[in-house]
Amino acid sequence: MTGFSPSDAAMAGFRVIGERWRVVVGWSLFNVVALVAMVVLTVIVAFGVAAASSGGAVALSGELGGLVALLGAALTEAVLAAGLFRLMLRPDQPGFLHLRLGADELRILAVWGVMLAGVFLLIGVSAVVVAAGRKLGPLGGVAAWLAVAAGGLWLALRLSLATVTTFAERRITLSASWRLTRGHVWSLLGMAVLSACIVALLAFLFTLALLAVLSLTVGFGSVIDAFNDPEALKSHPGVYLVELAAELALTPVAAVLLLAPWVAAYEALRGEPA
Repeated sequence: MTGFSPSDAAMAGFRVIGERWRVVVGWSLFNVVALVAMVVLTVIVAFGVAAASSGGAVALSGELGGLVALLGAALTEAVLAAGLFRLMLRPDQPGFLHLRLGADELRILAVWGVMLAGVFLLIGVSAVVVAAGRKLGPLGGVAAWLAVAAGGLWLALRLSLATVTTFAERRITLSASWRLTRGHVWSLLGMAVLSACIVALLAFLFTLALLAVLSLTVGFGSVIDAFNDPEALKSHPGVYLVELAAELALTPVAAVLLLAPWVAAYEALRGEPA
C-alpha cells in the first residue's frame, strides 16, 4: 500500500507556491521574456524570408514564422515543466531558478510529441469505431462514442505520469507510468478533477479581478468595446496589453497548480513522501 491521497496531491501546487514563491515569480518573468523574444524572432524570420524572396514565398514566410512560434512556445513550456520537476525531485541540481536547457527538456518534448501522436491515432480509431456503431442505430453510435471516450480517458490516466517518470529516470519511458498507475485510475481521476476545478475557479476569480481593475482605469464601456469590437485594438491597445501581460505572467502559476499534483502522485506511488 502507498500513502497516495488524491486530495493531498491536488494541493501540491499550493505548497510549492507557498514555500518557493520567489522561484514561481521568477518563472513568470521568464515566461514573459521568453515569449516576447519568441515573437520578435518569429517576426524576424517571417520578414527575412519574405525580403529574400518574392511571390509565393510570402506565404512560406508566414508558415515558417508560425513554425518558429510553435516550437518556441513548446520549448518554453518544456523548460518551465522541467524546472518544476527539478525543484520538486532534484532541488540540489544546479540551474538558474531550477531552469536549464538540456537533455531533460528535450526528453520532455519527445514525450509530448509521442503523446500528441497518440491523440491523433486515437482520434482516427474513434472515428472508425463511432462510424461502425452508428450503423447499428442511434444507440449504437452513442454507445460507441461513450466506449471510446472511456477508453481514451483510461489510457490517458495510465500514461499520465509519463512526463514525470521520463524526467525522474532520465530516459523516455511510458512503461514506468503504466506500472505506477496500475490500480490507481480512479484516484488519479479524482485528483485531476479536483486540481482542474481549483484552477478553473482561480481563473474565473482572476478574470473578475482583471475586469474590475480595467473598468476602474479605462471605464467599463471601454472594456466591453475592447472585447466585442474587432477594431477596438486600435482605440484601446492598453486593454489588450494588460490582459496579455497578466496571462503570460500567470501561466507558470497555473502550470504549477496543474503539474505539481502529478509529481506528488509520482512520489507517493513510488512509496516516497510527497
